[in-house]
Amino acid sequence: GLQNQTEDTVAAIARSCWHKSTPEHFVKTTQQRMMSAGGNVLLNDFTACSKLDLSAKLAALQVPTLILASQEDRLVKTAEINAMAQAIPKALLQIFHECGHFLHVERASVAAAALAGFLANAA
Repeated sequence: GLQNQTEDTVAAIARSCWHKSTPEHFVKTTQQRMMSAGGNVLLNDFTACSKLDLSAKLAALQVPTLILASQEDRLVKTAEINAMAQAIPKALLQIFHECGHFLHVERASVAAAALAGFLANAA
């Protein structure tokens, strides 16, 4: 779709990134920015992301690691996030609700508080 139906595909991806309650201007801005990159750039980006697998290296992370994720993220599944958290020895996983892939934007204050709390405890 990114090669042959770029605009429709980008619109669908942009909508999928955000929770259904997110104001439409966020979706439209995402769509505009993705369109400015072009279909081939996006295709290469999504292809690279889908092929990247660092799971074998996760156990080597020996530092406290905070993983923030969204239950409603349609780009990264909760099962993948749970597997990552299980593989990292000192991982702390926090799952958020009512937000999509961009939880740091949709729930910025909650995500910032989680990060601040994590850093305060790690110091």
